[in-house]
Amino acid sequence: MMFQRKTSLLYTLILGLFFTGCSTIPHREESYSVFGFDFTPYIANQFFFSTTEFNGKYITLGTLDIYYYSNVIPITESDYLKKTKADEEEYSYFHNGSFFFKEKKYSTSKLLDLMYQESLKLGANGVMDFKLLFEFDPDYNLMKPRLTGVAIKIDDLD
Repeated sequence: MMFQRKTSLLYTLILGLFFTGCSTIPHREESYSVFGFDFTPYIANQFFFSTTEFNGKYITLGTLDIYYYSNVIPITESDYLKKTKADEEEYSYFHNGSFFFKEKKYSTSKLLDLMYQESLKLGANGVMDFKLLFEFDPDYNLMKPRLTGVAIKIDDLD
C-alpha cells in the first residue's frame, strides 16, 4: 500500500513536470502605449479643458461620459500568427485561451473631439474634471477607454 502511494505520487510529479516543462511562455516585443491629448485646437476656439474643478464663475450644464466600443473581429490562430507590422499599425491582436481576435485601434484625439462636440451641443465652452479612464471589457478580456467630464458654461473665459 505504501509503495503504491509513493509510486502514484512519483507519477503525478513526473507528469506535472512534463506538462509544465513543455509549456511555452508567449514572447512579447517591447512596446509602449502613449495616451495624451492636444488641447490646442480647442483653446484656439475659446474652449477650455481642465482635469480639475474650474476655479471661476461657471454654470454646470451636464456630465459627459464617452465610451469607446471597438470593432472586434474574430480571426483564426493562423491569421494571428501571420500578422505583419503593417497589420499591427491598424489593429491590436489578442488571444484569450483558444479564441483569437483583432481590434481596430482607436485614436485619443477622436475621443476628445467627441467630447468637445457633445459639450458644444449642451451650450458649453468648457469641460472640467476631465479624465481618461479604462474599464474592463469581460467579453474580450480587454481594457476599454472612457472619457468623463463636466460640461460647463464659463462666464468670462478671457
